[in-house]
Amino acid sequence: MDLALEPSVLPSSLASTLTDAGDFDGNAVYDGMDVNKTSLQILPQDWHYTFETGSFEPEWSTSGSAQWSIVSGSTFQGTKWAKAGRITHNQESGLVLDVSQLPAASGSFKYRVSSESSFDYLLFCIDNTGCSRFSGYTQRWSGSPSGTQTFTIPASAQTLTWKYTKDGSVNSGSDTAWVDDILITPTGGSGNGEGNWTSDIFEIGRAHV
Repeated sequence: MDLALEPSVLPSSLASTLTDAGDFDGNAVYDGMDVNKTSLQILPQDWHYTFETGSFEPEWSTSGSAQWSIVSGSTFQGTKWAKAGRITHNQESGLVLDVSQLPAASGSFKYRVSSESSFDYLLFCIDNTGCSRFSGYTQRWSGSPSGTQTFTIPASAQTLTWKYTKDGSVNSGSDTAWVDDILITPTGGSGNGEGNWTSDIFEIGRAHV
């Protein structure tokens, strides 16, 4: 079969910019996109830490007398979770997540504690790596609680800190704390890294990040 191709001029140019509010009107269809009448942006993905890889990503750091580690035996999602380092009296073990590159967001995490009630604590601290069982914490737990904690952070937030801290005497329970399944969702919404839209100018389009 012979096939001949010849150039042709389109009756109208497809070149355009998304500057007209009509390009973003309610008749258009959006999926995974942030549309504010002047721009169109693919929504960021959630930040989700489950520790299933067995190692901390670069944005994590540890502090205190003993380091947190990732161990098997999670009672939450998956099989692994982060566990506080083994410390003794008047010591602490801290785990810090750098969130300085994240937008304003809401989040949640799961926790479990096994400690001396009212004296040895798991602390959760926003923008205060120096928090103690006496002050500077956002939330604290002692004894044998287990559950899910929610939180919000502004775009200016720098750190999230989990810290196990002990007083001057008595060991109780497993004398440690665990965290798992940390999920952070941008306030403006999240997507899967892919956006789709339909507009009068472009008809159907797709973009990836």
